[in-house]
Amino acid sequence: MRIQLQVIPLFIVVTLSSQKLYSQTAAFTFSPQHVCTHDAVQFTDQSTGATTFLWDFGNGLTSVLQNPSLTYFTQGTYIVTLSINGGASIASDTIVVGSLPIGPDIIFGTPASCIGTGGIGMYYGYPVPDSATYVWSVPPGAIIIDSIAGPSVRVLWTGFVVGIIALAATNDCGTSSTPFILSELVGLDTSITLNASTLVSNALFCSYQWIECPAMTVLAGDTNKTFTPLVNGSYAVIVNMEGCVDTSNCWNVITTGVFSPEMNESDVTIFPNPTANSFTIKNISLGETLSIQIINSTGEVVYVEKLFGKEEYLIEKDFAKGIYCVRVNNIVRKLVVE
Repeated sequence: MRIQLQVIPLFIVVTLSSQKLYSQTAAFTFSPQHVCTHDAVQFTDQSTGATTFLWDFGNGLTSVLQNPSLTYFTQGTYIVTLSINGGASIASDTIVVGSLPIGPDIIFGTPASCIGTGGIGMYYGYPVPDSATYVWSVPPGAIIIDSIAGPSVRVLWTGFVVGIIALAATNDCGTSSTPFILSELVGLDTSITLNASTLVSNALFCSYQWIECPAMTVLAGDTNKTFTPLVNGSYAVIVNMEGCVDTSNCWNVITTGVFSPEMNESDVTIFPNPTANSFTIKNISLGETLSIQIINSTGEVVYVEKLFGKEEYLIEKDFAKGIYCVRVNNIVRKLVVE
Protein backbone atom coordinates (compact mmCIF):
# COMPACT_ATOMS: atom_id res chain seq x y z
CA MET A 1 0.00 0.00 0.00
CA ARG A 2 1.33 3.35 -0.93
CA ILE A 3 0.70 6.33 1.41
CA GLN A 4 1.02 9.97 0.32
CA LEU A 5 1.40 12.87 2.78
CA GLN A 6 0.03 16.22 1.84
CA VAL A 7 1.27 19.34 3.58
CA ILE A 8 -1.46 21.92 4.23
CA PRO A 9 -0.22 25.47 5.09
CA LEU A 10 -1.54 26.77 8.44
CA PHE A 11 -2.05 30.47 8.86
CA ILE A 12 -2.66 32.10 12.29
CA VAL A 13 -4.22 35.48 12.14
CA VAL A 14 -3.65 37.85 15.09
CA THR A 15 -5.92 40.89 15.26
CA LEU A 16 -4.47 43.88 17.24
CA SER A 17 -6.82 46.26 19.02
CA SER A 18 -6.57 49.95 18.18
CA GLN A 19 -6.37 50.73 21.93
CA LYS A 20 -3.17 52.56 22.88
CA LEU A 21 -0.79 50.50 24.87
CA TYR A 22 1.46 53.26 26.30
CA SER A 23 1.25 54.59 29.92
CA GLN A 24 -1.00 57.53 30.84
CA THR A 25 -0.17 59.16 34.19
CA ALA A 26 -1.24 62.66 35.30
CA ALA A 27 1.21 64.74 37.36
CA PHE A 28 2.03 68.42 37.88
CA THR A 29 3.97 70.91 40.01
CA PHE A 30 3.32 74.55 40.94
CA SER A 31 5.42 77.54 41.93
CA PRO A 32 5.89 79.32 44.27
CA GLN A 33 5.37 76.84 47.08
CA HIS A 34 4.35 79.57 49.58
CA VAL A 35 1.43 81.23 47.83
CA CYS A 36 0.02 84.61 48.88
CA THR A 37 -2.98 86.46 47.60
CA HIS A 38 -2.24 88.35 44.38
CA ASP A 39 0.69 86.02 43.60
CA ALA A 40 0.74 84.51 40.09
CA VAL A 41 0.92 80.72 40.51
CA GLN A 42 2.52 78.81 37.62
CA PHE A 43 1.28 75.25 37.09
CA THR A 44 3.59 72.91 35.12
CA ASP A 45 2.39 69.65 33.55
CA GLN A 46 4.57 66.62 34.44
CA SER A 47 2.24 63.98 32.95
CA THR A 48 3.19 61.10 30.63
CA GLY A 49 1.12 60.11 27.62
CA ALA A 50 -1.13 63.16 27.92
CA THR A 51 -2.70 64.78 24.87
CA THR A 52 -5.58 66.68 26.49
CA PHE A 53 -5.72 68.55 29.78
CA LEU A 54 -8.42 69.80 32.11
CA TRP A 55 -7.42 71.79 35.17
CA ASP A 56 -9.69 72.57 38.11
CA PHE A 57 -8.13 75.16 40.45
CA GLY A 58 -10.54 74.67 43.35
CA ASN A 59 -11.95 78.19 43.17
CA GLY A 60 -14.51 77.64 40.43
CA LEU A 61 -12.06 78.33 37.58
CA THR A 62 -10.76 75.80 35.04
CA SER A 63 -8.30 75.67 32.14
CA VAL A 64 -7.49 73.38 29.18
CA LEU A 65 -3.97 74.71 28.73
CA GLN A 66 -1.05 72.40 29.35
CA ASN A 67 0.81 74.86 31.62
CA PRO A 68 -1.61 77.51 32.89
CA SER A 69 -1.05 80.23 35.48
CA LEU A 70 -3.56 81.63 37.97
CA THR A 71 -3.79 84.33 40.64
CA TYR A 72 -5.70 83.67 43.86
CA PHE A 73 -7.28 86.80 45.37
CA THR A 74 -8.69 85.24 48.52
CA GLN A 75 -6.75 83.40 51.17
CA GLY A 76 -7.77 79.83 51.89
CA THR A 77 -7.08 76.18 51.07
CA TYR A 78 -7.67 75.01 47.49
CA ILE A 79 -7.57 71.48 45.97
CA VAL A 80 -6.19 71.62 42.42
CA THR A 81 -6.80 68.69 40.03
CA LEU A 82 -5.42 67.82 36.60
CA SER A 83 -7.36 65.35 34.42
CA ILE A 84 -5.67 64.08 31.23
CA ASN A 85 -7.04 62.30 28.17
CA GLY A 86 -10.68 62.64 29.16
CA GLY A 87 -10.20 61.30 32.67
CA ALA A 88 -7.78 58.47 31.89
CA SER A 89 -5.66 59.70 34.83
CA ILE A 90 -6.22 62.37 37.47
CA ALA A 91 -3.70 64.05 39.81
CA SER A 92 -4.46 66.47 42.66
CA ASP A 93 -2.58 68.65 45.14
CA THR A 94 -3.46 71.17 47.85
CA ILE A 95 -2.50 74.85 47.78
CA VAL A 96 -2.70 77.02 50.90
CA VAL A 97 -3.02 80.70 49.99
CA GLY A 98 -2.03 83.19 52.68
CA SER A 99 -2.22 86.98 52.84
CA LEU A 100 -0.45 89.94 54.39
CA PRO A 101 -1.36 90.20 58.07
CA ILE A 102 -3.48 93.09 59.20
CA GLY A 103 -1.91 95.69 61.43
CA PRO A 104 -2.47 95.16 65.18
CA ASP A 105 -5.46 97.27 66.12
CA ILE A 106 -4.45 98.17 69.69
CA ILE A 107 -1.26 98.87 71.61
CA PHE A 108 -1.41 99.39 75.35
CA GLY A 109 0.93 99.24 78.31
CA THR A 110 2.83 101.32 80.84
CA PRO A 111 1.86 105.02 80.63
CA ALA A 112 5.03 106.35 79.06
CA SER A 113 4.89 109.73 80.76
CA CYS A 114 5.12 108.04 84.18
CA ILE A 115 8.29 106.16 83.41
CA GLY A 116 10.90 108.85 83.79
CA THR A 117 14.61 108.51 83.13
CA GLY A 118 15.85 104.93 83.08
CA GLY A 119 12.40 103.41 83.45
CA ILE A 120 11.21 100.17 81.84
CA GLY A 121 7.88 100.02 80.05
CA MET A 122 5.90 96.95 79.03
CA TYR A 123 3.79 97.18 75.86
CA TYR A 124 1.27 94.81 74.33
CA GLY A 125 -0.67 94.43 71.09
CA TYR A 126 -3.57 92.12 70.36
CA PRO A 127 -2.54 89.08 68.27
CA VAL A 128 -3.62 89.14 64.64
CA PRO A 129 -4.53 86.09 62.52
CA ASP A 130 -1.99 84.57 60.12
CA SER A 131 0.92 86.32 61.81
CA ALA A 132 4.18 84.48 62.46
CA THR A 133 6.17 87.26 64.14
CA TYR A 134 5.81 90.86 65.27
CA VAL A 135 8.10 93.81 64.56
CA TRP A 136 8.40 96.63 67.11
CA SER A 137 10.00 100.01 66.51
CA VAL A 138 10.73 102.68 69.10
CA PRO A 139 12.06 106.24 68.90
CA PRO A 140 15.74 107.08 69.36
CA GLY A 141 16.65 107.08 73.02
CA ALA A 142 14.57 103.98 73.73
CA ILE A 143 15.99 100.45 73.76
CA ILE A 144 14.06 97.23 73.18
CA ILE A 145 15.20 94.85 75.94
CA ASP A 146 13.39 91.74 74.77
CA SER A 147 10.24 90.50 73.10
CA ILE A 148 8.12 88.04 75.02
CA ALA A 149 5.91 85.36 73.44
CA GLY A 150 3.20 87.04 71.45
CA PRO A 151 3.03 90.70 70.45
CA SER A 152 4.60 92.19 73.58
CA VAL A 153 7.85 93.96 74.32
CA ARG A 154 9.85 95.51 77.16
CA VAL A 155 11.40 98.91 76.46
CA LEU A 156 14.09 100.76 78.41
CA TRP A 157 13.65 104.54 78.29
CA THR A 158 17.06 106.17 78.68
CA GLY A 159 15.75 109.69 79.20
CA PHE A 160 13.25 112.21 77.90
CA VAL A 161 12.08 110.90 74.53
CA VAL A 162 9.47 112.20 72.10
CA GLY A 163 8.43 109.81 69.37
CA ILE A 164 6.26 106.84 68.48
CA ILE A 165 5.98 103.19 69.38
CA ALA A 166 4.89 101.07 66.42
CA LEU A 167 3.91 97.43 66.10
CA ALA A 168 3.66 95.61 62.78
CA ALA A 169 2.81 91.97 62.11
CA THR A 170 4.73 89.82 59.62
CA ASN A 171 4.37 86.36 58.03
CA ASP A 172 5.51 84.51 54.87
CA CYS A 173 3.57 87.02 52.76
CA GLY A 174 5.30 90.09 54.19
CA THR A 175 4.75 92.81 56.79
CA SER A 176 1.50 94.61 57.48
CA SER A 177 1.53 97.80 55.43
CA THR A 178 -0.28 100.01 57.93
CA PRO A 179 0.74 99.04 61.46
CA PHE A 180 -1.10 100.75 64.30
CA ILE A 181 1.02 103.54 65.77
CA LEU A 182 0.83 104.74 69.36
CA SER A 183 1.99 108.31 69.96
CA GLU A 184 4.07 108.59 73.09
CA LEU A 185 5.56 111.37 75.17
CA VAL A 186 8.03 109.47 77.26
CA GLY A 187 9.10 111.08 80.53
CA LEU A 188 7.56 114.40 81.51
CA ASP A 189 9.69 117.41 80.61
CA THR A 190 9.82 119.63 83.69
CA SER A 191 12.26 122.16 82.27
CA ILE A 192 11.33 125.86 82.10
CA THR A 193 12.51 128.67 79.85
CA LEU A 194 12.63 132.22 81.27
CA ASN A 195 11.79 134.86 78.65
CA ALA A 196 12.20 138.32 80.22
CA SER A 197 9.84 137.98 83.20
CA THR A 198 7.70 135.26 81.60
CA LEU A 199 8.15 131.61 82.50
CA VAL A 200 7.47 129.05 79.73
CA SER A 201 6.98 125.34 80.41
CA ASN A 202 8.76 123.19 77.83
CA ALA A 203 6.42 120.23 78.37
CA LEU A 204 4.19 119.34 75.41
CA PHE A 205 0.63 118.02 75.34
CA CYS A 206 0.15 118.55 79.09
CA SER A 207 -2.02 120.52 81.46
CA TYR A 208 -0.25 123.08 83.62
CA GLN A 209 -0.60 124.53 87.11
CA TRP A 210 1.77 127.23 88.29
CA ILE A 211 2.70 127.42 91.97
CA GLU A 212 4.58 129.81 94.23
CA CYS A 213 7.67 128.52 96.04
CA PRO A 214 8.75 127.60 98.65
CA ALA A 215 5.31 126.85 100.11
CA MET A 216 4.13 125.36 96.79
CA THR A 217 1.03 127.50 96.93
CA VAL A 218 -1.28 126.92 93.97
CA LEU A 219 -1.80 130.07 91.93
CA ALA A 220 -5.50 129.92 91.08
CA GLY A 221 -6.21 130.52 87.39
CA ASP A 222 -2.58 130.21 86.28
CA THR A 223 -2.99 127.10 84.11
CA ASN A 224 -1.44 128.15 80.81
CA LYS A 225 1.83 126.97 79.28
CA THR A 226 3.26 130.43 80.01
CA PHE A 227 3.15 132.42 83.23
CA THR A 228 4.02 136.07 83.87
CA PRO A 229 4.28 136.76 87.61
CA LEU A 230 2.80 139.97 88.94
CA VAL A 231 5.35 140.28 91.71
CA ASN A 232 8.91 139.25 92.38
CA GLY A 233 9.18 135.71 93.69
CA SER A 234 10.02 132.09 93.11
CA TYR A 235 7.73 129.96 90.94
CA ALA A 236 7.40 126.45 89.55
CA VAL A 237 4.96 124.54 87.36
CA ILE A 238 3.16 121.23 87.85
CA VAL A 239 2.75 119.38 84.54
CA ASN A 240 0.19 116.63 84.07
CA MET A 241 -0.18 114.25 81.15
CA GLU A 242 -2.92 111.62 81.39
CA GLY A 243 -2.62 111.41 85.16
CA CYS A 244 1.18 111.38 85.30
CA VAL A 245 2.33 114.37 87.30
CA ASP A 246 5.69 116.00 87.94
CA THR A 247 6.90 119.38 89.21
CA SER A 248 9.65 121.63 87.88
CA ASN A 249 12.38 123.29 89.87
CA CYS A 250 11.63 126.70 91.35
CA TRP A 251 12.66 129.76 89.36
CA ASN A 252 13.33 133.24 90.77
CA VAL A 253 11.69 136.02 88.76
CA ILE A 254 12.10 139.79 88.97
CA THR A 255 9.08 141.39 87.34
CA THR A 256 9.23 144.35 84.94
CA GLY A 257 6.79 146.76 83.33
CA VAL A 258 3.37 147.30 84.80
CA PHE A 259 3.78 144.53 87.37
CA SER A 260 5.92 146.34 89.95
CA PRO A 261 7.22 144.44 93.00
CA GLU A 262 5.09 144.28 96.14
CA MET A 263 6.05 146.78 98.81
CA ASN A 264 5.02 147.33 102.43
CA GLU A 265 2.85 144.29 103.07
CA SER A 266 0.91 145.98 105.88
CA ASP A 267 -0.03 149.14 103.99
CA VAL A 268 -2.77 147.85 101.72
CA THR A 269 -4.84 144.67 101.85
CA ILE A 270 -7.40 143.24 99.40
CA PHE A 271 -10.12 140.80 100.45
CA PRO A 272 -11.56 138.41 99.60
CA ASN A 273 -8.76 137.21 97.33
CA PRO A 274 -9.43 135.15 95.25
CA THR A 275 -12.83 136.64 94.53
CA ALA A 276 -15.76 135.97 92.22
CA ASN A 277 -16.71 139.60 91.50
CA SER A 278 -16.52 142.16 94.34
CA PHE A 279 -13.64 142.86 96.70
CA THR A 280 -12.56 145.45 99.26
CA ILE A 281 -9.37 147.52 99.30
CA LYS A 282 -8.35 148.47 102.84
CA ASN A 283 -5.85 151.27 103.37
CA ILE A 284 -4.42 151.09 106.89
CA SER A 285 -1.70 153.70 106.97
CA LEU A 286 -2.36 156.00 104.04
CA GLY A 287 -4.65 158.78 105.11
CA GLU A 288 -4.35 160.50 101.77
CA THR A 289 -5.78 160.53 98.28
CA LEU A 290 -5.58 157.06 96.73
CA SER A 291 -5.10 156.45 93.03
CA ILE A 292 -6.31 152.94 92.08
CA GLN A 293 -5.49 151.14 88.87
CA ILE A 294 -6.47 147.55 88.02
CA ILE A 295 -4.43 146.02 85.18
CA ASN A 296 -4.98 142.65 83.52
CA SER A 297 -2.24 140.17 82.64
CA THR A 298 -1.73 141.69 79.18
CA GLY A 299 -0.96 145.13 80.64
CA GLU A 300 -4.34 146.71 79.83
CA VAL A 301 -5.77 149.10 82.44
CA VAL A 302 -9.33 147.87 83.04
CA TYR A 303 -10.27 150.01 86.06
CA VAL A 304 -9.28 153.51 87.30
CA GLU A 305 -10.51 155.30 90.43
CA LYS A 306 -9.43 158.13 92.78
CA LEU A 307 -10.44 158.03 96.45
CA PHE A 308 -10.23 160.85 98.96
CA GLY A 309 -9.68 160.00 102.60
CA LYS A 310 -11.31 156.56 102.54
CA GLU A 311 -9.69 153.69 104.39
CA GLU A 312 -11.91 150.99 102.88
CA TYR A 313 -13.36 150.92 99.42
CA LEU A 314 -15.65 148.23 97.95
CA ILE A 315 -15.18 147.57 94.24
CA GLU A 316 -18.03 145.77 92.49
CA LYS A 317 -17.36 144.98 88.87
CA ASP A 318 -17.67 141.94 86.59
CA PHE A 319 -14.02 141.22 85.84
CA ALA A 320 -13.14 138.33 83.53
CA LYS A 321 -11.53 135.39 85.26
CA GLY A 322 -7.78 135.75 85.50
CA ILE A 323 -4.89 137.43 87.31
CA TYR A 324 -4.88 141.19 87.86
CA CYS A 325 -2.44 143.76 89.20
CA VAL A 326 -4.04 146.21 91.64
CA ARG A 327 -1.94 149.38 92.03
CA VAL A 328 -2.76 151.68 94.95
CA ASN A 329 -0.50 154.71 94.57
CA ASN A 330 2.94 153.11 94.54
CA ILE A 331 1.86 149.83 96.14
CA VAL A 332 1.00 146.76 94.06
CA ARG A 333 -1.17 143.80 94.98
CA LYS A 334 -2.13 140.69 93.01
CA LEU A 335 -5.83 139.89 92.59
CA VAL A 336 -7.23 136.56 91.43
CA VAL A 337 -10.72 136.53 89.92
CA GLU A 338 -12.32 133.10 89.68
